[in-house]
Amino acid sequence: MISASDPDALAHRMKVVLTYMRGYASMLSMDGPLTPMQERDVAKILKGIEELARLVQELAPPAHSEEPQEG
Repeated sequence: MISASDPDALAHRMKVVLTYMRGYASMLSMDGPLTPMQERDVAKILKGIEELARLVQELAPPAHSEEPQEG
């Protein structure tokens, strides 16, 4: 289990789950055309995934190298 005290690990895990969700939502139309209602529902799912991905990004931005501070 991931500890909430490790935001980088939590953000990484959430990104992995969101990637799976995005992939499965995108595959829904592979079995044939979707009805207009299904298309709207898939669009809502994908929009929610993107919103969550932005939140995760805000909470734990990608690590970048910083020069050590003198102190």
